[in-house]
Amino acid sequence: MDQHQAENPLSQGNGKPKTDVGPSVDITQLELDADGRLQIRDPDTPSRFRFHFQGLPYHVEVLPGAPQRVRLAANLGVIPYTAESPLGRRYCQRAIHAAGRLPNGRLFLDSDHIRLEAETLAPEAEATAGVFAAIAALLLEFLPYLHFLAEVLPARSRHAGRS
Repeated sequence: MDQHQAENPLSQGNGKPKTDVGPSVDITQLELDADGRLQIRDPDTPSRFRFHFQGLPYHVEVLPGAPQRVRLAANLGVIPYTAESPLGRRYCQRAIHAAGRLPNGRLFLDSDHIRLEAETLAPEAEATAGVFAAIAALLLEFLPYLHFLAEVLPARSRHAGRS
C-alpha cells in the first residue's frame, strides 16, 4: 500500500473506494460565510453557487421548498456589431429568437450581451442529486444553441469575464 492510499480516507487501502463514507450532506443547505467558512444556510433563503461549463460562468439559485426550484443564468457573450460581423450578428439574433420557444428558459439581449435564463423544478430525489439533475437537464435543453453561439461569437466576447 502506498502512502497516498494509507492517507486517503475514501480508500479501503486496496485501491478501491470505500462505499460506506457516512451520511450524505445536502449541499443546498450549506453556504460560505464572509470568512470563507462552511456553515448551515438559513432554510428560508435560496442557495446560490457558480460553476463553469464550456468556458463560461453559470450562476445557479436553488429556491427553498418542495420541490426545489432551480434557476440558471449566464452571460454568453457580446453580440457582434453589424460592422464587425453582419452575418454573425444575424445568426445570433436568429438563435435568440429560436430559443424563445424553449419550455424552461430563454436567450435574450441585455444591452449588447446575450444572456441565458432558465428555470425548472428539481426532480424528487435526494436533494443534491435532484438539483444537479435539473441543472443538467437545463444545459441539455440549451446545448444546441450554446454550441451554435460558440461558433458564431468572437472568442474575445465569450471570455471577456463579464457576467
